[in-house]
Amino acid sequence: MLYLAALKDIPRELFESADIDGATWLQKTIFVIVPLVRHATLIAVAIGVVLSVKVFDLVFLMAGGYYKSEVLSTLIWRLAFTRYRMGDASAVSIMQFFFVVLLLVPHICYDALKSCYFHKNFATESSCCFWSNRRLSILLIKSLLLQQENF
Repeated sequence: MLYLAALKDIPRELFESADIDGATWLQKTIFVIVPLVRHATLIAVAIGVVLSVKVFDLVFLMAGGYYKSEVLSTLIWRLAFTRYRMGDASAVSIMQFFFVVLLLVPHICYDALKSCYFHKNFATESSCCFWSNRRLSILLIKSLLLQQENF
């Protein structure tokens, strides 16, 4: 759904101008579609990373962390509630948080800088898209903090 909305948001004039310039379908895909869909890709990757970290309930209910199905969330639970090592469990959960932040922040910053560079050079908007990326990063960090509070 995200990609369909992003594809529908691309103006037809860009495809028409690419046709006039003699671009092939591959050139249209690489130079028109992919750059204009990168925001949807960033959102899809961010949601996928956050949801993959929050997979505790399914793994715990189906296999209980046994049979080589241990994920980081079940390790945190096992350390905290079966072995009573709260310090180790909190350390692992903080490392999990920083791992996710280290995965997402470079992509968000790169996207924000690229948007600002584009808008500054081509003057398509008076302000760059940094604020929308900042809102996205704040939402991601809030969801990660909520996930950490569940433990």
